[in-house]
Amino acid sequence: MRNVTSRLNLQDFEDKLHNVVTIGDPSIMGTPLAANALFKNSEKKFYGSFDDRSFQLTKNISLISPIAIPYILKGIYSVEKDSTTKISYEVKPIWFGYLWIRLLPLILLILINILFIRNSEPLPLSLFIVANSFIVCMFLTLFFVISV
Repeated sequence: MRNVTSRLNLQDFEDKLHNVVTIGDPSIMGTPLAANALFKNSEKKFYGSFDDRSFQLTKNISLISPIAIPYILKGIYSVEKDSTTKISYEVKPIWFGYLWIRLLPLILLILINILFIRNSEPLPLSLFIVANSFIVCMFLTLFFVISV
């Protein structure tokens, strides 16, 4: 766990959380179940839950947000002094979302190739090459974004 001390007092820190967090279950955000959240245009940066001493947050997504590694930021906070707040947190991946982002392009590649092969009419080789190249580039991009 990482420890950070905020210059905000406890009340200001909680007010900040209220201003930047859309309330919900953060563990579904990195999964296909988050599809309904794509169409809700929230101005808030984070999605999650919090109470008077702990929080669970993840990045709020939308249709225009870039691909991100699905994670949950879990932590606790407390008063350290009158004018500061002590925050202890850890970053954990959402494993289903992590695997979903890695495996979806591979599954897509296999399914499209099965459709190309099983098609009764021969498809032009250029279409086959373009479709496979697109999926392979998408897969490699996601692989490197997640690995870094």
